[in-house]
This record gives sequence, structure tokens and C-alpha cells, in this order.
Amino acid sequence: MKRFLLSGVILLAACTDGYSQHRADLVLVNKTGYNISEVYISAVQANQWKENLIGNDRFDHSAERVIRRPDVSKACHWDLLVVYDDDGEMAVWSTIDLCKNSRVTLFYDRKTDTTSAIFD
Repeated sequence: MKRFLLSGVILLAACTDGYSQHRADLVLVNKTGYNISEVYISAVQANQWKENLIGNDRFDHSAERVIRRPDVSKACHWDLLVVYDDDGEMAVWSTIDLCKNSRVTLFYDRKTDTTSAIFD
């Protein structure tokens, strides 16, 4: 019985590791102080943004959203674009490794007028 349980734990660990490399969710955290109206992810330097990943919803400050990641089995590096609700300003991050990162926290610094992100 102990061997069976140990085998099951090893199998589960192996499956979980493979799953983590291609999991379908990305957690986006808005710590900018502003609401976001649009979120896009596209292949690196594709020069084309597909559909708005949050639809008609507003992504409020201090909120977390789980969004569907692109298929990382095709490529690991992607670009991210957000559009702020109040003035339509955009912020873009290029070449984000979504094979290694499943959480993006967005920040805005009023003093420097800079939007930044932490990738986990």
C-alpha cells in the first residue's frame, strides 16, 4: 500500500510539473491606482493585438483578474498591453516569459509618470 501511495505522489508531482509549464491561467494584479479598461496579449512583435481579454468589464485598482493565457506550448514570450479607463493611455510590456511567469502585478509611479510590472 505504501508503494502504491508513493507511486501516486510521484506521478502527481510529475503531472503537476508538466501542467505548470503550460497552465492556462495568468493572474493579473492592478496596483496602478487607476482602473483598466482593456488587456491584450499577443505574440512578440506581432504588431497585432487580438481580442480584449477582459471584454466589456472594467479592471478596478487593487483587483486581481484571472485571464486565459495564450498557448505557451507554441511560444513562451509574449507582449502585454493595458489601456487605462480614465484617459485611454496605454502601457506595453514586451517579451514576457509566460512559461516562467503566471502572475503579473502592475504599478504606476505618479512622481516619475512610469508604469512598471513585477512578473512572478
